[in-house]
Amino acid sequence: IKGEYTLGGLLSDRQKTVDDLKRNGLYDMNRQIELPLVPQRIAVLSALDSKGFEDAIHVLKNNQQGYGFDVRLFPVMLQGNRAALSIAEQLKQISERRTEFDIVVLIRGGGGNVDLHCFNSYTLAEAVALCPLPVITGIGHTADVTVADEVAAVSRQTPTAVAQFIISQCEQFENGIKR
Repeated sequence: IKGEYTLGGLLSDRQKTVDDLKRNGLYDMNRQIELPLVPQRIAVLSALDSKGFEDAIHVLKNNQQGYGFDVRLFPVMLQGNRAALSIAEQLKQISERRTEFDIVVLIRGGGGNVDLHCFNSYTLAEAVALCPLPVITGIGHTADVTVADEVAAVSRQTPTAVAQFIISQCEQFENGIKR
């Protein structure tokens, strides 16, 4: 019963965050930012030792098309009490340096509901919504959609899927030129 109450509490907190974002006009802000035609300068929010970060970097660096990407890691905590604030602070740093990047990517490996709770916090979701660059999430979960996923410009289920999406954006642009 305690686990059910905890899960119920998490769901209630999540809904409050969504309601507050909508009430404050933030819920759709990041999705309204146009994606660049060729996203090559990528600010990544992740942990250096994250398997999801490793996977995404591997896909970007070894793409068959030979596209080059300038990827800069902004290390963050991905779970725990300070994770949401850690990510929000780094998003503010990236926002101040927005001319250096085309997109922001927030990635992590999978995890349970409690591990993903920081991605439902108002602090983090507000920072994603207010980011002047399009944010792409790949938080690495299959069944759960976090609030960060909902407010981001684009959401994919895994870090690998995020990397594949970025490559496909470049491919679409290249194919359009070849016509």
